[in-house]
Amino acid sequence: MPDYSKAGENRDNPLVSGDPRVSLRQKLKSKGVAIDDEVKSAIASGDATKQPLDATLTAIASAGISANELLYGTGSDTFAKAPVTSIGRDILADANAGDVRTTISAQALDATLTALAGLATGADKVPYSTGTDAFSQATLTSFARTLIAATTAEAVRQIIDVGNSEQHHVWFEDYLVPDVEALGWDRNGSGGGFATSWETINDTSNATGAVELRTGTGTSGRYAIFSWNNSLVFNNETAYTFESRINLQALSTSGEEYNATFGFSNKFNRGAGTEDDYAYWIYRRSVDGDYWVAATARNGTETKTVTTTAPVGDDTTFVVLKIVVPADGASIAYYIDGVQKASHESNIPTNTDRMGIGFRIDKTAGTTERELRIDWHRFTSTRTAAR
Repeated sequence: MPDYSKAGENRDNPLVSGDPRVSLRQKLKSKGVAIDDEVKSAIASGDATKQPLDATLTAIASAGISANELLYGTGSDTFAKAPVTSIGRDILADANAGDVRTTISAQALDATLTALAGLATGADKVPYSTGTDAFSQATLTSFARTLIAATTAEAVRQIIDVGNSEQHHVWFEDYLVPDVEALGWDRNGSGGGFATSWETINDTSNATGAVELRTGTGTSGRYAIFSWNNSLVFNNETAYTFESRINLQALSTSGEEYNATFGFSNKFNRGAGTEDDYAYWIYRRSVDGDYWVAATARNGTETKTVTTTAPVGDDTTFVVLKIVVPADGASIAYYIDGVQKASHESNIPTNTDRMGIGFRIDKTAGTTERELRIDWHRFTSTRTAAR
């Protein structure tokens, strides 16, 4: 029998001695360590400091959650992370669909809006109703937008060039009457020049009525129609637009030269080169070649733009020439068939230079007759304020 008597304060304590009669359980328990049923009981009573092993919790623990992230299941005991923003948390906190729409500023489902959303919208289109919650589209042009933006009836009249008033005046002539004097023009010619109706109008030319200015066969034959007095001045609180559809019967050649002029001038009743003040389109091959030329002059000093647009000499090809002078008279714009070809800001006649409007054709060489045909003209004057 071993001797368990030992020196020391614990020689008689079997729990700390090597006495085999004391079990390990008793020794551990005496030191506060529970095992087996005691461990289970401790866990059940909440005394344990460890989480029971669980596959779901292990998967969550391995996910590594960071700020602004949430977990979602991807399978049995498997998880992934997704970011969650501030607005996402607000949505999760909403109690119903209405609250969610408020959070995201969304419109509730509506039959009218659904019908509008179904339109295949495009440029220059405007929707209009065809029935209850039914819509179609119509074309809305740039010109139409200017109309609906007008704030007064007078503004509309000015836009569509109708309704003469003390502020806006329109003179349109379709030349259905061959007598140019009866149409409001003064006239002047020499060297056998004259005016008559164009007798060869055909469908191809698309001219309802046309007057023909002829040079005659003289080497200096000319003819002009123009306003009866020179009363127009630029920079006088009045804007002017003068445009016309014209045709040249034939072009100049080296031996048969002529000039054709349309626009503003102080001496339409005389031949080309005699004016001092003007703003017009001119065809003068001997000076500028076979091109339309925008020409502006004051006191005989000219600014010109020789365009790359060549006239066509035949019985069917017409061109629309236009000149626009703003109310301040600071610039003059020149157009051919609606396309701006020039803008002049120098040598513009001032409010002391009186001019008229008109057309002229004059021979400068040769004896073959040349003709300028006028299908229609439109002249508008618009003051900045009513008088």
